[in-house]
Amino acid sequence: MTLSSRENNEELYAIIERAKTLSLNDIGRQTKAKEISEKENYPKNNTSRKNHLQKQSTFSFLPNELTRISPFFVMSKFEMGHRPLEKKVCENSWGKMEIQGERLSIFDEGILLAILRLSLLKKSSSFSTTINQILTILGTSPGRNTYHSVWSSVKRLGATTISLYVKDEKKESFTHILAGGICDDKYNITISTNRFFGEMFLKGLITDIDIDFRSNLKGDISKALYRFYRSQPANYEIHLQKLCNAINLDQSQKKFRLRGKINKALNELKMNHFLAAGIINEKDHVVTKKGEGVKV
Repeated sequence: MTLSSRENNEELYAIIERAKTLSLNDIGRQTKAKEISEKENYPKNNTSRKNHLQKQSTFSFLPNELTRISPFFVMSKFEMGHRPLEKKVCENSWGKMEIQGERLSIFDEGILLAILRLSLLKKSSSFSTTINQILTILGTSPGRNTYHSVWSSVKRLGATTISLYVKDEKKESFTHILAGGICDDKYNITISTNRFFGEMFLKGLITDIDIDFRSNLKGDISKALYRFYRSQPANYEIHLQKLCNAINLDQSQKKFRLRGKINKALNELKMNHFLAAGIINEKDHVVTKKGEGVKV
């Protein structure tokens, strides 16, 4: 069954819509998610872009728009430990996003990338996996704290509500980043990704993200900049404020501190050869050039 055959699968999509409105721990949602797991699969004979991704074992993806209108925030350890429920609006020149739920961090973005990678490997938007498998994809050692962090992140992703408004285009809206998440036992989970990701993937409206490269970056700002620049041209110039809006970096801090943090992240991307050049000029424009061999 393919995601494109909606007209012949009204029952399946009704199940998905109902499942998205239930809490992650609700018994009814668990039943629906298992039904999705049995019925819904990515097509196995997709475009060459999908084959290209699957041959590169370290690659995941994000829909293009989520690389520049992002639900993920650069957060301190204190902020990550104190996440009240909130309704937040992120707006920039590419569009607007309304987010409801606990604030999502760069760590949560990594969990989503690992889940989307697994959806490619398993050729399904609903699948069973282990927390250890997610940690392995991220290059993270297993442990009591990391297991708890992964499952907490899965629950956060499933509970976050998003409405995305792309500039000059129709509203793209999806209720939850994950359509379902079930903890089968202490270490095994069943996950259903929102069909939005599958639809964008099938349309080729995605940006490749190298998970191994990203995992080797030390700074969260570096990881956020990597995500943003993956979907930008090889030679690019952007105002500092506009860049901070795109990666959800707090701009209430003093300008010299902001410049320092961005410069530090640019230097890390240069040290890892993703960027050949990256400076903030006297006009507060961030001017970058991607490294040789970096896919544009």
